[in-house]
Amino acid sequence: MMKPFSCEILLPDGEYRKRKDFQFFLFLHTGNLHFAQKYLFHSSFTLLRRKLLSVSNHAITSAADGFSAPEQYRVFFTRCCDSFRETADLYTIYIKMKKYRLFQKEDPVMQRLRSFHVRSLEEFRTWISIERYDSDLLLDETDENMRSKTLFYPSSAELAANGLRYLTIPASYLSCRMSRRMQE
Repeated sequence: MMKPFSCEILLPDGEYRKRKDFQFFLFLHTGNLHFAQKYLFHSSFTLLRRKLLSVSNHAITSAADGFSAPEQYRVFFTRCCDSFRETADLYTIYIKMKKYRLFQKEDPVMQRLRSFHVRSLEEFRTWISIERYDSDLLLDETDENMRSKTLFYPSSAELAANGLRYLTIPASYLSCRMSRRMQE
């Protein structure tokens, strides 16, 4: 029997925990943990799961260290930026391994995610359920002989992977900007 992985990491204390940018990083970290637990628990994804958890832990600890160690913020936020880029790459690998569609930012699904202003895991789950429900309605309205040609019928894993991939890109950009000018 496989033992569940531990989600606990030690972060330095400080006021940075109340910052919106850190809360966004923490939301992504939590989303990565839940994604790994729900969709990467099978043995065929063991290496991908380990790498995703490792990179996600590295991103959040680097961000926390960057906020709590102002004299070395550049190094830590650069590491955080690199970790978020790698996280996006890992989601791309997962999507390609599962032969899911890789949604671009111009796709209606990703535009709806952007307009949804996701700030918590519950809001992210709500977005997935709305997209699944809407695709069920689209499938119901499609003729029986056209259903095999229906382009839009995503699984929860496909939506979660694309959504988290999409959200890690601005997190990477934000942490790169912070590495350039954090000094206040």
